[in-house]
Amino acid sequence: MHFGERIPGSRSTLSYWELNYGFLVEEVLKVLFGFLCLLEYDYTVLDSTKFTDWHKATHEAFLSIRVRDGEALFPVCADLTTSEAEFTEGIPSGSGFALADGAFDAKPVLNELASKGYIPMVKPGKVSPGGYGARIRDSLFEESAYRLRGVGEGIFGALTVEFGDRMKTRRKEASDTRVLLRITVYCLKILARWLYG
Repeated sequence: MHFGERIPGSRSTLSYWELNYGFLVEEVLKVLFGFLCLLEYDYTVLDSTKFTDWHKATHEAFLSIRVRDGEALFPVCADLTTSEAEFTEGIPSGSGFALADGAFDAKPVLNELASKGYIPMVKPGKVSPGGYGARIRDSLFEESAYRLRGVGEGIFGALTVEFGDRMKTRRKEASDTRVLLRITVYCLKILARWLYG
């Protein structure tokens, strides 16, 4: 009634909302990320994980995760893009180390991280991609700091334990919405702990 539309009786209500109103989940996530950006943190981890649907098709989710005290993990950006460069354009500005694996070792990614205030701590490849981001990374890279990346990856294990490793969806739109819903629920838990912890 709120949207002035009748949900067809031949489809499940959940499927209908996932297919037609997935954009609402994205808007809710933006608001949640805005609150989570206010929390203090020690460093940032950039990584991605893949979820499979009913047909075993994969859906990759990129996350920017901030870590505090080596145990509190909270995402501040999530995207279903397939490009590391496109993902880093959307992450919020920050400070401190930005830890990522070799997939993020590209000139536009390192430059974008440096321009947003981060110190790129990306695993270097055999050939430097060039640019000021790579120069900053090469001069400040610390293996001991880079090893902290595994802490941030714990969020993917939390999502899998909470929701399972396979989604019971068939269509891409529904699967993408379901991935974002998983991240939304996780963010709500973090905010509840922060507000009432």
